Amino acid sequence: MPNSSRHTLLFVLLLASCVSAAQDVEATVNRLKNLKEQQLSITGGINLTSQFYDAVGIANRRDNFQWVARANLNFSFLGINAPFSFVFSEANQNFGLPSYSFVGISPRYKWATLHAGDRSMSFSRYTMGGISFRGGGLTLEPGKFHFSGFYGKLNRALANDLNTLGDLNGFYQRNGYGFRMGYGGKSTAVYANFFAADDQEADGLPPQTELGPVLGLQNNKVISIEGRQQLGKNISLFGELAHSAFNGNRSAAPLTDADTNFGNSLLGLFSPTEETQTGQAYQIGLAYNQQKYGLQARYERITRGFRTLGALFFNKDSENITLGLNRNFLENKLTIFVNGGLERTNLDSEEEESTNRIIASANLNYRPTDKWMLSGGYSNFRNDTKLRARTNLLAPVDSIFLAQVNQSANVMVMRQLGNKDKPSSVRLMLMRQQANNIINDEVNANANSLVTIASLAYTAGNPEAGLQWNTGLTYNRTNIGMISNNALSPTLGVNKNFFNNALATHLQSALSLTEQNGDNNRVFNLSLGGTYRLANSHRLGLRANHINRFGSELADRNFREWYGSLTYGYSFGGALGRKEKPATESPPTPEKK
Repeated sequence: MPNSSRHTLLFVLLLASCVSAAQDVEATVNRLKNLKEQQLSITGGINLTSQFYDAVGIANRRDNFQWVARANLNFSFLGINAPFSFVFSEANQNFGLPSYSFVGISPRYKWATLHAGDRSMSFSRYTMGGISFRGGGLTLEPGKFHFSGFYGKLNRALANDLNTLGDLNGFYQRNGYGFRMGYGGKSTAVYANFFAADDQEADGLPPQTELGPVLGLQNNKVISIEGRQQLGKNISLFGELAHSAFNGNRSAAPLTDADTNFGNSLLGLFSPTEETQTGQAYQIGLAYNQQKYGLQARYERITRGFRTLGALFFNKDSENITLGLNRNFLENKLTIFVNGGLERTNLDSEEEESTNRIIASANLNYRPTDKWMLSGGYSNFRNDTKLRARTNLLAPVDSIFLAQVNQSANVMVMRQLGNKDKPSSVRLMLMRQQANNIINDEVNANANSLVTIASLAYTAGNPEAGLQWNTGLTYNRTNIGMISNNALSPTLGVNKNFFNNALATHLQSALSLTEQNGDNNRVFNLSLGGTYRLANSHRLGLRANHINRFGSELADRNFREWYGSLTYGYSFGGALGRKEKPATESPPTPEKK
């Protein structure tokens, strides 16, 4: 085990052993008086997976052998709950991915929670927005008061190789810390948030491009105040105001005292340089809710210089005003959600082009009977997310990339058939999505993608016989930059249980007829597997998958691949210690003479 993993495990165990010091001492002492009667509850599970791979016709796209170990454990004693999780995998040599481990524990007692290892916390939208870190944190929620804080290594920094999207570590180590504190009552809530991040010096040279090094050491601090106030039985006012200071290159010359002010020094908490950017982000809204409908109005403005390293990504230099309405009709069988408004960019007129557009979203859910269901939606709100490339469904983590979805629309119709003993259903789904890639924290409008998917699926089963089968037809059209891909895929699958449901098996097949930039080819996918349950605690799984790509006029496009995995899982749980003593019978009362 690498030294870093040993240090992490030691750190987690030390924190777990000291958690009782942060507990309610008086209540714990009372339980200690009856320590012999207390029980230690332990639950958890272990999962070990070995993966096998081979290919003919192409270079291997992953290692021939890999393994992954996962474990989760929860201790409960004297009212203290301590959940613990662990994931470890060996290095992936083909993709240059390092070996990685995720170890985390969050023991909780009443209103106190301790976070240690690989954890995730959220303060607010403009400060710490749920990114993960490796370190320690604390959450205290006594009554209506709240305090949370963290310190650790942030997982997202600069990439070692800009062409290796799946690299789990950055060239620079980025450390972060922050806190959230405030009061949250039924009618009034107010919170103060603070977030800071600093890149640390690294050995070697930073990533190079034709234009020179890619970015320098960065640091960032953000403060915000947010609140909520109930104005009546059904009306509430909410909002958040944030101010940030960001250095894109910490080695730049520092500002003189004459040029330093409360804004660029963040009230004296930040050391500004000649490349320091400052900005503000704020939103304010009003909500009105009734039993059958709700109404919400919101205004948001993010200036060009605002930046937080505690969020995945979101647009800056934008302003939007939105109005939302949700309403139930037809005895709650029909629900409609509508949002609309205006968006404006280039607020300070520094760019040559400005954008003014109408933004809108709508969602509809309709269930007239138990047999029918209809849903649909449209949105042109910008939404930042992680997308997975669909060129290889079994590809590892490196197929994930950041994208900004600009427009999306979907429709789904489902009809329940059959009866309770032999249920079946048919479903039609249509989806269209337009997105831009995010590269180096900037939206690349030239690397946009357009995805269109249409699918028709039928599912039927016999629960008493442990049998279910499905068939479907899917059409997928994807345009990414200059690449165009069309695919038509019929599928057929069967699931069958044996030995009183102790053995669950599946067989799934698909044939994809694809055309990419004029080149036609066929891809046949066959998957077979099963899971056998032993004594309710042990599980043994075996899976095999074969991919055969053929029919292409280009010989190097034809290949065959085999994937296999063997999985063992064990779950356990129970209580240790003395159980409560059974009530003893009273001695017989002597008869009166």
